Amino acid sequence: EDVALRFRKLGNYKAAGLYFPDIHCLCVDLRFPSSMCHEYFHMMDFVQGSLSRMNSFSECESCYTKAIEEYVNSTEEGSGIRSTWFGNTKYNKDYYLMPTEIFARCGEIYLTRIRGVKNSLCKPDGGFAYPQSDELDAAIKRYYDRLLGFEETEKCAVVQSC
Repeated sequence: EDVALRFRKLGNYKAAGLYFPDIHCLCVDLRFPSSMCHEYFHMMDFVQGSLSRMNSFSECESCYTKAIEEYVNSTEEGSGIRSTWFGNTKYNKDYYLMPTEIFARCGEIYLTRIRGVKNSLCKPDGGFAYPQSDELDAAIKRYYDRLLGFEETEKCAVVQSC
């Protein structure tokens, strides 16, 4: 309740969504509502005390890093992915491997791949920034189940069914 949510065109920022921690505002471009969940995880990360930098997130971070680097290294020399990854623009290896970005992308993966959420507010593009890996998916499930309280809910459901 302490964070404002705004839907507007973000043309000047060249972004589909933004989270501004200093002014407690989550902004989503009207043309790209699917950025909502990604920005929500940025907000959660910040509001909860930099979750992306805590030891409890390190398994997800290392699995993500391994999976995306393996994918990039498997692409052909001169491919668009390799030029982005090794490029000099804002969106390069340094950007994609920032803990805050990994946290938000893993959150999206959790909702879509692990929990099966399908809606207009959470649709990762499926590009190279969302690598496929059983090891990564397992780490994400363990971490976000604990973080979001699904671990306890599922235990209760098992106990109630007995």
